Amino acid sequence: CCIFAAFLVVTRPQEAPEKVTYPPMVNAVLAHELTDSQARLLAANGFAVEADVDFDPASNWATIYNLSKKYNLTLIGKIDYITVPDNFTLQQWTQTVQRAVTDFGDIVHIWEIWNEPTYPEYFKGYYDGSVSTYTEMLKAAYQTIHASGSNVTVIGFGGLQLYSSFQPNPFDTWADIGLRFARNVTALGGMDY
Repeated sequence: CCIFAAFLVVTRPQEAPEKVTYPPMVNAVLAHELTDSQARLLAANGFAVEADVDFDPASNWATIYNLSKKYNLTLIGKIDYITVPDNFTLQQWTQTVQRAVTDFGDIVHIWEIWNEPTYPEYFKGYYDGSVSTYTEMLKAAYQTIHASGSNVTVIGFGGLQLYSSFQPNPFDTWADIGLRFARNVTALGGMDY
């Protein structure tokens, strides 16, 4: 039901720090479903929950959202291929992000943009898997989310493979693809979002 993960939440400082400081880690569980007892246990141990935003009231997201609210859990909302219609446009992407923030921003203050952006099976609608498209979507989401309030964090590169132990050729792995993708998004200014 759940995958345990730790997320490093990075916020951009207003001024360059004199020395390097590292932001706090957010101990989180990636949840595709969640029970009342699991939510209570996570809350008692200071864990956050990450889940895919879904507007269907019968979805697992609705349960996870309600349990997070009930137990005051930090909820990380993932907006991606599950959240958007099949043939979405950039304008529809922005509208979807706005709807997520409007509907769930009362408790979601950390938003992940597009899980596993290098996996071809998750290329959908406007998102064609290219670095430039991802950067445009990241920028649109960042601007929309930050317009709603100042105490929010946007996470890019969620689920990006930066290590692979199952590929026989270390130079032709998902990790290599992930590193190149991250470098290229960064070169296009993606770290500004």
